[in-house]
Amino acid sequence: MASFFIKKITAAGKLLGSVLVILAGITLLLSFYVKKIDDIWKQLGLPQKEGTNFIYSSFKSGSLLFPSKNNFKNILSTDRKALAMELLNYTRQTIQSQDFRTEYERTRMFKKPTRQPKPPKTEEQVRGEKMAEAAKAIYNSEAAARNNADPEMKKTFLASIEYFKKSLLELKDPNNSSVKKEVQNQQLLYETQLNHYKASMQQWETDYPEDVTLLIRQRLQRLMEETKSVDYEAQLIEKNGKKYFTNPAYEAKSIYWKYAFRAGKEITEATRTFAQQWLKEL
Repeated sequence: MASFFIKKITAAGKLLGSVLVILAGITLLLSFYVKKIDDIWKQLGLPQKEGTNFIYSSFKSGSLLFPSKNNFKNILSTDRKALAMELLNYTRQTIQSQDFRTEYERTRMFKKPTRQPKPPKTEEQVRGEKMAEAAKAIYNSEAAARNNADPEMKKTFLASIEYFKKSLLELKDPNNSSVKKEVQNQQLLYETQLNHYKASMQQWETDYPEDVTLLIRQRLQRLMEETKSVDYEAQLIEKNGKKYFTNPAYEAKSIYWKYAFRAGKEITEATRTFAQQWLKEL
């Protein structure tokens, strides 16, 4: 649950899953409410430190990470709302800590795009490289012609020498078309790479704002958006061992809307109230 507030959004609703997956598990599985967070983690089969580490892991990877050794399957539910609120409060304390901010900044910088394109070569650089290539080709062809006894091959190398000498002479022309074309191609490639880099930077700044408060606000707003208008009375039908909504429109809803449905009105609305109050305080 906790990792909802801190993991990356790259698509609509991507971030909501952690809260509602865990809350759905609480809805179905937890047997009783305990007031100390240490006791809650014990009920889930985890030390508190390990549970906190999973919050960070979920944040860094952008997906919900929870160990298979937890005790969800061995626990029933009687006071889900109270337990959910304990976990929500623990989440808030965790991601408002300096440890989280340090971890966030480390991850943020790791995700920063680094491949800023190099400026394109100047016309003088392109011309110089082409002339060097032609001169090298002349040198290699002359060596090959000297060392080859086959008359036909020697003739081929001598023709190559003349070709490259002519090319070298043409490259000295300020209006040489091959040089102009290469410069133009490099400029177009640079502009394409630069636009891609700028878009990547813009996306990075959106996904990883410098102010962690903006990140938290984005996550809470996404939660509010994804959990609105849930029909908790929606009917289900079972097919081949799986449950489906009888209403096709509901079946087409996002997986996070479905998580909210599974968690139930009590848990989801309590989470929304918690998130709404948090937003007011940011």
